[in-house]
Amino acid sequence: MTDKTVTIKNATNKQLDELLIRLRKENEVQNLIRDLKRKSTNQDYSYNYEQSVSTEEPIESLYHYGVPGMRWGVRRKRDTDGATKKRTSQGSSDYQKSRKLKRRGSKNLSTRELKELTQRLQLERQYKDLSPGQITRGLNVVRRITAAGTTVAALYALSKTPLTQDVIKAMAKKAG
Repeated sequence: MTDKTVTIKNATNKQLDELLIRLRKENEVQNLIRDLKRKSTNQDYSYNYEQSVSTEEPIESLYHYGVPGMRWGVRRKRDTDGATKKRTSQGSSDYQKSRKLKRRGSKNLSTRELKELTQRLQLERQYKDLSPGQITRGLNVVRRITAAGTTVAALYALSKTPLTQDVIKAMAKKAG
């Protein structure tokens, strides 16, 4: 790409293809240098990346952005110092305790632990039965659609009867 003053918005497909090839090569070289530095010093080199790319700026002033190896939709939790956080388990302490007890198996639980686990599982089951799930909501939608469909089918069948045909003809004569 000879003209670096052109913007992404105004660049031709050929110019954009050349730019992509150049940026990929630069990225490969940067990754290679980073890997070599990391292997030689056992340090992690992190870079500051831009958050967005302007299509109005000249291509010469564009910056690389993103994290090497980044995947769409995958986010890592970070501390204030930038270190990646270990994912914490979710749920209340009772829930976590019941899952640990459940993993141990009923034969390895004391009577008190078995009572606690049984009570927790019964409460979860009762709550699930009381709150309408997706299946219940789906069944209600299907029932409403079926009721509307049967009403339409009944009206259509009624319109084809000889009595209704005579009524339609009589109304057409009065209107016309």
